[in-house]
Amino acid sequence: MNPEFRAKIARKVLAALLAVGTVAGFASGFHDLRRHGCHAGSRERTFEDRVAATCVRAAENARNDHERAPRQRDPRENATPPGDAR
Repeated sequence: MNPEFRAKIARKVLAALLAVGTVAGFASGFHDLRRHGCHAGSRERTFEDRVAATCVRAAENARNDHERAPRQRDPRENATPPGDAR
């Protein structure tokens, strides 16, 4: 077969596959919207609960870490900047 002809066929096949994939993707999305509605409230609440639990767990871990090992104070933390001595 002619290489140019083979390239034209490959390009047409690729274009057809991309078109079919696009149509199938839109069809799947519309089906999901029809089945679950535009506002999937239960999924939203589940996600919010999971994020809240993660935040609470992070805060508890930070508090526990702070209680276990108090922070080392930097001696320069309360130092007076040069030229500001009173």
